[in-house]
Formats: sequence, C-alpha cells, structure tokens
Amino acid sequence: MVCGLIFLVALGVRLLHWQDTSLGIMESDTLGNNLGVLYHDEAQRILNEGGILFPNGKIDADDARPIIHPPGNSILMAVALRLFSDADKPMRWLQIICASVSAVLVFFIAAELLPLSIGIIAAMLVAFSPHLGYYSIWLSPDSTAVLPILVAILLLIKVWQKPRLSLLIAAGAMIGVSCWLRANALLLTLFLAVLLFFLFQNQKKWRYAFALIASTFFAVAPITIRNWVVYHHFIPVSLGTGVTLIEGIANYDTENRFGLPIMDAEVGIKEAEWYNRPEYAGSLWYPDGIEREQLRVKRGVATIRENPIWFLSVMLRRMSFMVRYNDFETQEMPYNTTIAPAVSASPTFSHLAALNNTDLSPQTTLSAVELIRQSTSLSPEAEIRLNSEERIEIVGDASAQNDQAEIARFAVHPNTDYLLSLAIQAENGDSVIKVKTDDPRITLALEGVSKLPTKKRKARKQQDLANEENKQQQFNTMKIPFSSGDNKEIRVILANNTAPSAKPTVRIEKVELYELSNTASQWTRFPRSIIRGMQKNLYKTDLLRWLIILGITLLLLARHHRVLLILLVVPIYYLLLQSTLHTEYRYILAIHYFLFILASIPLYILSIAFWQLCQLAYSRFRNTTTHTLQ
Repeated sequence: MVCGLIFLVALGVRLLHWQDTSLGIMESDTLGNNLGVLYHDEAQRILNEGGILFPNGKIDADDARPIIHPPGNSILMAVALRLFSDADKPMRWLQIICASVSAVLVFFIAAELLPLSIGIIAAMLVAFSPHLGYYSIWLSPDSTAVLPILVAILLLIKVWQKPRLSLLIAAGAMIGVSCWLRANALLLTLFLAVLLFFLFQNQKKWRYAFALIASTFFAVAPITIRNWVVYHHFIPVSLGTGVTLIEGIANYDTENRFGLPIMDAEVGIKEAEWYNRPEYAGSLWYPDGIEREQLRVKRGVATIRENPIWFLSVMLRRMSFMVRYNDFETQEMPYNTTIAPAVSASPTFSHLAALNNTDLSPQTTLSAVELIRQSTSLSPEAEIRLNSEERIEIVGDASAQNDQAEIARFAVHPNTDYLLSLAIQAENGDSVIKVKTDDPRITLALEGVSKLPTKKRKARKQQDLANEENKQQQFNTMKIPFSSGDNKEIRVILANNTAPSAKPTVRIEKVELYELSNTASQWTRFPRSIIRGMQKNLYKTDLLRWLIILGITLLLLARHHRVLLILLVVPIYYLLLQSTLHTEYRYILAIHYFLFILASIPLYILSIAFWQLCQLAYSRFRNTTTHTLQ
C-alpha cells in the first residue's frame, strides 16, 4: 500500500506539471521539444530503412549525426511511432511512469539501509520535487536513464546484505542499460567497483568488482561494436564530449581569453575559421564529424593543462551549481536550469483545440480609438498616442524589463478560459504582452511580441501604402490563451523584455477577447494547493543543502560509514565527472534521488522530536486537567 501511495503521488505531481506546460508543449520551438528532434529523426529512420542498431542503408562516415546520442531513446521512440503513430505523448507517459517508479525505488533503497519512515520521507521528497517532476516531461531521456541506476544501487545493497554474483551481474547490466539512454553513467561502474572494496573485506571483492565491470561492458558492447563497424573509430557509446568540454570552458571564460565557442551555433563557425573549411560552419557533425570531435577534445584538454588552477575553480563552481534548488538569485544559462516552476495554484488553460479554431466570435472588440481612451502609461518616459493611421502607438523607455503601459482592462468570469487576440506591430527592442490582475505579483500569461521584419520596415518608408490591405499585412495577429483563475478583471500590459538599444515602438490596431468555456479540472485545486505549498517552501537551496549536510553528519556520528558511501557514490561520481564538462541541471538529476535520502534523515529526527513534544504536552495537559477536576 505504501508503494502504491508513493507511486500515485509522484504520478499525480508529474501529471499536474504536464497539464501546466501543455500550452508550451504545443509550441514546436521550445527547448523541451527541440531535444527530441534528433531522437525522432533516428526513430523515423529505423522505421523507414530498418536496422534497429545497425543501419540497413549506406551510412556516410563523414556524417556523425546518427551517433551523437545513444540509440536507446530512439529505439523506444520508434516503438511508440509504430504503435501510436505519434511518439511525443507516449514518450512523455513513459518518462512520467519511469520517474514515478523511481520514487518507489528510493523508498526501497532507503528502507534497506535506514528506518522505514526515512524511506517514506525520502520517497515523498522525490515525489513532490518540482525539478524531478518538471524535467520528466521534457522529450529527452534524462529522467528515464535514472531508473536503471536506482535499480543497480538497490541490487548492490542486496548483494552487500547477502552476496549473490547473479545480482551483481544484473547491477552492472543496469548501468549499461542507463548508458543506452544517456552516456553520462558510462564510468559509474568503476566507482561502484571501488565501493565494493569498502563493502567487502574478503577476497571475493576482486571477483565482484570484475563481474560488475564486465557485465556493464557486455551491456554496452553492442553500441561500441556498431560504432567501430560503421564508422571505424573506437567510440564507446556516443559523441558530444568535445563539444560540451569546450563550451563548458567558454561558459566561464568571461574575458574570452581562450577564444572558444560558447554555444552550439558558434562551434561550426569557429571551426570554419580555425581549419579554413567554410563547409564546417553549417553543422557540428558534418563533414568530418568524428575527427572534428576528437580535435575539440584535444583543444579543451590543452586549455585545461595550461590553466589547471582556473579550471579547478570552474569545477568547484559547477559542483555548487549541481546541488542548488529553487532560489531568488538571478542566473544566466546554464545556471537558470536550477529553477523549476512549482505546480500552478489553479488549473491552467485547457481548451487547446480553440487555438486553431477560426470560427470563434469575439466577446469584446476594442479598436485603437477605444484603446486610447482607457490606456494608461506605467512609465514616466513612455508615450501613448493615436497615429495618423488611427492605430494606437506606444513608445517605451530604455529600461530592461519594466512595464510600459496598460493597454486595456476586461471584465472576466472566474475559472474560465479566454483567448486574447491583438493585431500588433513592433519595432526596435523586444517587447512582451502580459495578462495580469490587480495583484501585481500575479501574471496569468506572457507572450513575446514579434518584431516587424527589416525588409518590410524599409518597404514602408519607400512606398506609399495607401491600400488598406497592404497596411494590414504589416500587422501580426498575436493570440494569448489564459485562464482567469479567481479573478473578475484582467489587465493587458505592454512591457520591455530586455534593455533595448533604442526605445521600442509598438502599434496596435485592435484587441479582441474571446470567451471559451469553464477551465477544466477544477477538482485539482485542493491537491494543487498542497503540492504547491510544499514545492514553494521546502525545495529551496539553503534549506535542502543544510538538510543534506545534517544527514551526512548524522550518519558519520552514528558510524554508518558504509551506508553513507552507498548513498554518496552516485552523487560523488556526477560531481567529479560532470563538473569537467558543460552541465545543465537535467544531466545530473540522478544525484538528487540519493541526496533526498540524506535530507530525509534530519526530517525524520525532527518529526520524532515534534511527536514526542506533542505527547509530552498532551500528557501534562491531561495531568493538569485531572488534578484540577479533583
């Protein structure tokens, strides 16, 4: 029953995260969706050409794109395409289920090593985690790859308690399975082999270590053999180390001393300059994909060798980044990936089909003349006027992200889905439209305003556009879906998105509001409030770091050294290995499943102390009441 409850809680939290991001998922150009493009392309190739691991068709050895990721996720996506014709939704379901099962595995791991209550607390920390929930819906195997690692650690604990070579072989194979999904765990089996020397004192530790490493090797070997046969290079699993190495160095090279590219888009351009090969600018992996990757590794290693102290400081900063959670510090990429959104307090927009419905009739339409009557400047430097073409024109200030003007107000019904439509045109700096309430802290929706292409702006200056049809072509139709929540009135706000080089100018021809219907899933309000309260108050960097440190200290004081080593082996591996490369938060999700077990130890002790205090207070109250009555 406990396992079922943990699974259902974890599943429910992840489904709510999925519901909250459903609008973003519909947009193709988002990071969470773009990550799945290469996997989807390879899955489609498997279905079209055949050959699950070894391609049936001819492969261009200069094109390294098919091996920049391990094949496991593409194979799963190919199965999803064959069964359901659409891979995205089935893959998200698979990832969510795997992440929910992972919470149950954390319970088993903690319960094997520590009191049962600690296992329940640790599993619930995993289940409610906004980070683990949020990243489980991205179209990438980051969450799925953690499941076999947890299975491997659980099997290792079983072997420690009752040595069985078959379980140890299975543990090594599980690390190999994880490598089929993501290559990050490739060397983890070496760390686990070292752990065996601390767990066992007899001569069997050598045989156990060999069996563990060998089973991982044989699990990964088919990929390595494929790479050798097809590309004639020794590539254990996949490529990408060179790119992440040099980009990781560039991320911390604020003075650009080393001249390394900081983003994927810059790598090919730099290599075209370095090697005088213009064709390199078009792709990271074609032509000469493998050779270029090897040169990237050499270039990165040479930079580290010449600046060892500086690089050590970089590694320490990355380690600190890996054990961060939600906080209020402003961060740039990749540090901003430590911020995960909490579950929304109320259900979000649910009428997704209405976004493509052209037969809707607006509830309210405001022309530019009507807008000018109710619009209000929110910045001393912002100007609002009606231009000669009877369009409202707003010229903002040069601030970074300040609100510029309140364009309109609309009365709305609570808990209802709406669609806001603007005929809009923008120039100069980036601007956004916000749907806000009277409470300045609450933003119901936010959408960036597309700028007018330069060619069209020049054409407007050079030609007399007397024809209204030509004028209309200059305006974009911007649609912003939102749910009203508990609000009865909404404000449409224009704001700057970044500090512009020139004052941004936005022209609006009309604003329309479409009322759809009641927002679905209102019954989720109560669980949402509980989940959101926990996510907002518990998953903070300072709090969780102290809980983790206290957990480690308590195990040391209790002399549970081997238990501590088992719980720390995976975090230590990722902290040491991944800190040498460009790191995003999703790469190191595995460490938090074990850190949450450590954090649950002081929470367990605090809960016992609180319960004993309550019992003591109740006992004294009862004695006092009895004495008074007597």
